[in-house]
Amino acid sequence: MTTQPNKVQIRSAYPEDAAGIARVHVLSWQSAYQGLLPDSLLQGMSVEVRTRQWAEWLSQDKLEHFLVAEDPEQGIVGFASGGTLRGEYADFDCEIAAIYFSPAAQGQGLGRQLFNQLKARLSADGFKKMLVWVLASNSAACGFYEHMGGQASLTKTAVLGQAAEMPLEVDEMGYGWQL
Repeated sequence: MTTQPNKVQIRSAYPEDAAGIARVHVLSWQSAYQGLLPDSLLQGMSVEVRTRQWAEWLSQDKLEHFLVAEDPEQGIVGFASGGTLRGEYADFDCEIAAIYFSPAAQGQGLGRQLFNQLKARLSADGFKKMLVWVLASNSAACGFYEHMGGQASLTKTAVLGQAAEMPLEVDEMGYGWQL
């Protein structure tokens, strides 16, 4: 089933959206990171575990924004989150934590819509400079953020799967914007 972008509504996310967000989170990782991250990491992702995590995150009272892209027939097909920095980076005061879509909803302009709405909300909160971290080997994501006007500003090595027996170190690229 194909997503119809003109019928998709972008709105704030609520705790009851956790299962839909978790489904998109797992499907998008398994699609977008295939060949970039180990299959064992991707296949080990659980919608049930992610649902519990998202329910907790959506219930927290922090300066964060959680948005969903909702198709009237398919339910949640994408999501974005952002707010205060998860770390200290001198030139930035906020960040995009995630923008993901189900594979069927990708490439239809919905990412641009979510990005712009999240950026506007962060600007309205008084933030001045936004950061997003991207897997450096993910050329599609790097291209998206460059297309959105992001400037490659930082690099770092991040650790994925910290709870796993063998955590995975990955190189990430930080893109920045003035708000």
